[in-house]
Amino acid sequence: MKRGYTAVPKAVLVMTVLLLCGCMVTESSNYPKPVDEDKMLTTHINLGLRYVSRGNREMARHHLDKALAIDSRSSGALTGYALVYEQEGEHELAEDNFKRAMSADPSDTRARFYYAVYLNTRDRFVEARKHFIQVTEDVGYPHRALAFASLGQVEAEMGNSDAARQALERALRINPKLPQVYMELAELEYQAGNFKTANTNLKYFSQFSKGPSPRSLWLGIRLEREFNNKDAEASYGLALKNMFPESDENQAYQEWLKTR
Repeated sequence: MKRGYTAVPKAVLVMTVLLLCGCMVTESSNYPKPVDEDKMLTTHINLGLRYVSRGNREMARHHLDKALAIDSRSSGALTGYALVYEQEGEHELAEDNFKRAMSADPSDTRARFYYAVYLNTRDRFVEARKHFIQVTEDVGYPHRALAFASLGQVEAEMGNSDAARQALERALRINPKLPQVYMELAELEYQAGNFKTANTNLKYFSQFSKGPSPRSLWLGIRLEREFNNKDAEASYGLALKNMFPESDENQAYQEWLKTR
């Protein structure tokens, strides 16, 4: 069964919008001053990314086109279009725009992070790992903790447990309130047979998450079986069945019950 880890929440894609005036007028003249194109470019890119995160591709295109009219090699606008194409399932166009963005500005960490996330969702872990490592090296990147978290998930997918722990622990040093990091650590500890440590991490996941996930409930079931706590195991199982009946985890649980 696929691990089911979500590397980067969609909320990460919601960028801060800068509300800027379109033009300014001098006190002695009715002629507008030239608009600061750099600010306009930034505004259109951020608005475009915001609309992408909302799934409003029409408005996203509107602003990204305006950004490209200002700078046809804008890495931010090209990244925005890559995300639009990704939403539409146009993966070749998405990848082409990601690569164009990084070619236009190799120092654009945001573009590289989104490309790494894209590669991760396509199960291209070796490539994703390389780009996530580069992202984590940018100490000024505001989503560096999530980059370490995603790197840890990729390392886990590749079977590199020690490297996965190191990356996940780095993520928690930057931001100790990332629930998915605790979930990944809990899974790693469970697989290593460290059931008490796994349970501790699962509790931290519950503390910081908005609610249980299919994966957390399924891990809870297996841990309580190890602790021989039948009531807690049944409680987790009932929650998984009722809350996420169509999930892969529930299907695995139902099959697991047949063998017990």
